[in-house]
Amino acid sequence: MPSIIREYLLWLEGKGHNKGGVHAHFRVLRSFLYWYELENDLVGWANPIRKVKVKSLREEPLEPADVEAVMAMISVCGKDFTGVRDKLIMLVLLDTGLRASELLALDIINVNPVLGDSTNLAWQG
Repeated sequence: MPSIIREYLLWLEGKGHNKGGVHAHFRVLRSFLYWYELENDLVGWANPIRKVKVKSLREEPLEPADVEAVMAMISVCGKDFTGVRDKLIMLVLLDTGLRASELLALDIINVNPVLGDSTNLAWQG
């Protein structure tokens, strides 16, 4: 049975699934088989997933954008509302290290506008 699982994972890879997609299928299958093992008292049954090993998805961190590229992006922003907004978004992301999703999740009550305070964007929740 472990060989069938390995063949399935290789088949997914051959169908064009990226490493993350194949790993997601593996995690679902592993969760199901561990659940099945816990829920059933099977005599003589060995969980096949225990013999299937997959490589971890650890990836090397991306190289940061160079200063020239960042300056070029900022210089393209116009002087109208959307240009100023886009420039502000880029500067906040750069200055704070927030992820885009974290910036989107911010509410006005999460922002401390006091200048000179080291916790200008301290989470209040």
